[in-house]
Amino acid sequence: MNFVSFATFIIVTNVAHSQIGSCANSTTKSYLHISHSRTQANPKMDSIAELVNYCNFDMLLLGGDLAWETSMDQLTLDHVDSVYSLSDPNTLWTFGNHDIDDVPAALNRTERNSYYAYYKNGITFLVLNTQDDFSNISGGQLTLLQEVADTISSSSHLIILHHKLIWLNDNGVLQAGVDTISNGPMGATSCTYCLHENNFYSVVYPILKEVSNKGTEVICLGGDLGFHQKTYDHLTDDNILFIASGIKSSQENNIGIVFTHNMNEKELTWEYKELSELSQAQDVEVNEVVLYPNPSDKLCYFNSSKEVRSLRIYDRHGGLLFEDLRCTNFIDTEFLHNGFYYVQFRLQDGATFVDKLLVHH
Repeated sequence: MNFVSFATFIIVTNVAHSQIGSCANSTTKSYLHISHSRTQANPKMDSIAELVNYCNFDMLLLGGDLAWETSMDQLTLDHVDSVYSLSDPNTLWTFGNHDIDDVPAALNRTERNSYYAYYKNGITFLVLNTQDDFSNISGGQLTLLQEVADTISSSSHLIILHHKLIWLNDNGVLQAGVDTISNGPMGATSCTYCLHENNFYSVVYPILKEVSNKGTEVICLGGDLGFHQKTYDHLTDDNILFIASGIKSSQENNIGIVFTHNMNEKELTWEYKELSELSQAQDVEVNEVVLYPNPSDKLCYFNSSKEVRSLRIYDRHGGLLFEDLRCTNFIDTEFLHNGFYYVQFRLQDGATFVDKLLVHH
């Protein structure tokens, strides 16, 4: 078993994540796009992305590559689900190449297909799977796209969520920047992470123009970004917006896209936003308390640079399960079921730290 230690943070809100949109203002809708939060090992994701207060957003738009191998095992899926609420109907997820080790497991978690349409607040969202046919939109996906285009009428916007930046290919101006924009370079079909020659401009784009000509604003929202640059946007001559954001884990100033939706005016605006501004953590101190091994199957130990006065263990919903006022330097996890928990440490100076603990027997 590979043991991964989580960084620990000062938390100023409830220890558990809430349902998407449960804290959001009911008069102005807000949607967050976040992508490429993976690190180099399961189940850990970008530390700041794990602390964003997602309940402040009515919808969460995930651009793919959430973890190193998101669907490889239930432990990682549990962890990703604990952060992003994958089964919430207001969480939309387009698959990247790091998400598809076990597609049935991922689909079972989301209770959706790998591509689908979703209508919310007067906007049609279309989630595509650019891993399905070497960057091409074909078969059932193309049929769905055409059906949406043929029947769309009352939607003010059509937002197409996809991972690979398929609109860079076969566009002279944009394709010249592939190697400095997209995480995946142009490559052969044997390369799962590469951007391939595809049918976006020959087949997909004409359909999007039809939608735009009906008066519906079209946004193509990509996620394979972060290594070279963290944001990208381009407005075509047909008034179709290509936009993308992505994280490079362990770097500061990672970016998401916040959409603000005025439903009464049918206006949708967007801005790039640093994830640290959306985080539940005000002060970040790494390794103040370290849990190991994590995941744990029996005993989990902790080290701290300061004296620990007490600890509490909470379930994923914030329910208190256990409190230790004696504070030995280990936690017996055998009485805990498989899953993730929050461990709250109170230090000698009064500071409170919370770390995630994954239990896997």
